[in-house]
Amino acid sequence: MHVDLARSGPSRERQSELEIRLVTDHRPFAGRVHPSFGRISTPIRRFELARLSSLVSAKQAFDLVAFAGNEPVGACTIFTGSRVASLWDVAVVPAHRRKGIGTALIRKACAVSHELGFEDLMLIASGMGETVYSRAGFRTIGEVGFFYSKLRECEPRLRD
Repeated sequence: MHVDLARSGPSRERQSELEIRLVTDHRPFAGRVHPSFGRISTPIRRFELARLSSLVSAKQAFDLVAFAGNEPVGACTIFTGSRVASLWDVAVVPAHRRKGIGTALIRKACAVSHELGFEDLMLIASGMGETVYSRAGFRTIGEVGFFYSKLRECEPRLRD
């Protein structure tokens, strides 16, 4: 999906108790919940948080986190390319879904991307997120199919 940032309009946050911040220091998430990855308590989740932290430090990505008070309740990542920005890992913790947090994050990501000088923001939408993205001004410009299978079923069968 794609949105033309010059036409999408200003960011509008509906919830006054919601604060969306660009996070540059990920140490507070160690052992806690990051909305995109869950509780940082396994090697793969520690790796994902370290990867994101490294990309943010290099200014190749921007981590937006929505807070309700001190609790992180939603997040998304903006990756920056040479011409286009892309939006990834939009997530809201289950207890806070259907409150406009995802929409607020998307609108903020559009505003930040525009402030960074990008004219376009792209993403790959899941079925669950497509209506949220559409309401934020994104339009489908192509479709991609993903197919997953268990490794055992993908292994070639040898015959004697």
